[in-house]
Amino acid sequence: SGGSTSVAWWDIIYESATSFLMPLFDWAQTWLLPPRGNLRRELCESININNYNQDNDRLNGLAGLVSFLPTQGSVYSVLGGNAQLMSSSFRQAISQHESSCNISGSIRHVQSTVTSIAISNDSVQIFTDGKGNGGIFDVVILAAPLQQCQIRWAQPVKKFPSSTSRRYTQTITTIVVNGTLQSDHFHISNASMPRAVSITEKGKESEGFSCVAELTDDGTFKVFSSQSLTTDLLHRIFGKSCTVQYEKVWGGEFGGAYPDFASGGDASVAAPFLLYGDKTEGAALYYVNAIESSVSAMEVVAIGAKAVSKLVARRLG
Repeated sequence: SGGSTSVAWWDIIYESATSFLMPLFDWAQTWLLPPRGNLRRELCESININNYNQDNDRLNGLAGLVSFLPTQGSVYSVLGGNAQLMSSSFRQAISQHESSCNISGSIRHVQSTVTSIAISNDSVQIFTDGKGNGGIFDVVILAAPLQQCQIRWAQPVKKFPSSTSRRYTQTITTIVVNGTLQSDHFHISNASMPRAVSITEKGKESEGFSCVAELTDDGTFKVFSSQSLTTDLLHRIFGKSCTVQYEKVWGGEFGGAYPDFASGGDASVAAPFLLYGDKTEGAALYYVNAIESSVSAMEVVAIGAKAVSKLVARRLG
């Protein structure tokens, strides 16, 4: 005999009420209630665009949390620029090695480009562009994003997570001198003009920049943008007496300032710190930027460097 399906009366009432009331609630929320979501759309989004040049929808939760950290508490900067960190670390490594091992001249800094790597069970061989010597090593540490290294592998290696081939976003830093924020452009009186202006994704599309901040009282500003600033835009923002003192493009096919987090998912799956090799013996290739696909910051790279250093130290005994 054919079966029949019994539906409780309260289920019918619930479904009917829901199908009628939910659209009504959405309409009321849109047209009758005060605007909502300004905190997320205006404040949070402008912070994320300032720090990562990506809106809320592009970031994963961890990257968003790190993006908010500079908004409160003490924030430190390196006098003279962060570029000094690498040279300082190298000098300290040489000094510590010489004092601990009583050996001088055993650490070399060869300024050449690594073009390819050949890996076997007992060695890692690197090849350069000819400006410096390569060599055969027991352990090699890769301290730059795989996307930006342009390294060719001499033989197939194990498959890396898709995050290691994901593009980086372009960000351009422009230093402007002899500038004054124009009240006509920002529709803010000179008396109320802030020292920094951050904008939303919609604002970035219409204005052509991500944020602007005053560095000194004599009219020096720093601007972040995705494209180079035109002369007309500079004059509208800073007045016709302004001058571009410096422009740095973090981008191009094999460049970029931050990973495109692509809303999380597979794009944020971290690579292993040990890219190739056994954990205890044989040749090994380590990767400092392994977790940068999940969250990107100078401090995150420092954490990766310390983790790799400890793994290598444990390996070498």
